[in-house]
Amino acid sequence: MSYDLMILPKIDGLTAESIAIGFDRFEKGDPYPFGEPSKELEACAREIWDQYPPLNELTDDQIEESVWSCDHDTLNGFIHMAMFLRVQPSTLNFITNVAHKHGLAVFDPQFNSFQDTYNSYTFNTNLVPSVILQIASFLNNLFKIKSKHNEGNPTE
Repeated sequence: MSYDLMILPKIDGLTAESIAIGFDRFEKGDPYPFGEPSKELEACAREIWDQYPPLNELTDDQIEESVWSCDHDTLNGFIHMAMFLRVQPSTLNFITNVAHKHGLAVFDPQFNSFQDTYNSYTFNTNLVPSVILQIASFLNNLFKIKSKHNEGNPTE
């Protein structure tokens, strides 16, 4: 599992809902609806990667300490930044503030949150614990369903 942020161009009228629908359609093969690759995206990515280098620039030992769970690019007109769940709120704030500094917007699919104003997005310091609680709740519900399913068949 990863914690994801999407960095994309500011476009009038964008909402968290329209972004979620656009990314869902993009994942299903439709063209990307939110712009083209840009100098701003490249500059933003480079500034973020100067602070948190991409996996392909790290040694095997450094990869273990990296915030990234996979490589990223700017080829589709956005940056999908996937991080390990252990990511700190300060890292998320840094990424968001760099994006805003370059005139870009940030979409947080975990909380269906969209921010396009410089320095307006402050992550809750309880972010990671809340994600862990969501996962724990999901697993708890999953095991409850499995237990109910197996109540009539004690051999499973």
